[in-house]
Amino acid sequence: MSGHTLYTEIEIAAPPPRVWEVLTDLERWSEWNHLLTLELRGPLQEATQGRLTLSLPMPPLLRPPLERARIPVRLVTVRRERELAWQGGIPRVMVGCHGFRLEPTSIGTRVVHTETFRGLLAGLFVRLAEQQMYPQYRKLNEALRTACERD
Repeated sequence: MSGHTLYTEIEIAAPPPRVWEVLTDLERWSEWNHLLTLELRGPLQEATQGRLTLSLPMPPLLRPPLERARIPVRLVTVRRERELAWQGGIPRVMVGCHGFRLEPTSIGTRVVHTETFRGLLAGLFVRLAEQQMYPQYRKLNEALRTACERD
């Protein structure tokens, strides 16, 4: 089954170790990240489970269930200084895999920020929510850049 992917990226003038440090310091996400909160019930490693809180303005049809959604997730990719991703949702109905890939560049790091949705409702969800999600994901990318480029 193919998925529906939202894709953004940003160039950050900081090396991958610095970006990884900021991205994986979940305790301090609230200092720069006002979209997502990720609480883990264990170490930062694949298969660790947790809960994602999403603070995303949604269109009226999706607002009640998703505007302040708390979604059970599990880490699916943890590759130090290279990639962090988690997955959550309702199997076969809609599952999202949200991730950040770090790529070294001549000035620092390119962060590729994606979310792929799969399941029966994935296409409908993406059509209804992508206009709200893209600007919020870009704001999150900018906030990550600011946090990483701070001295």
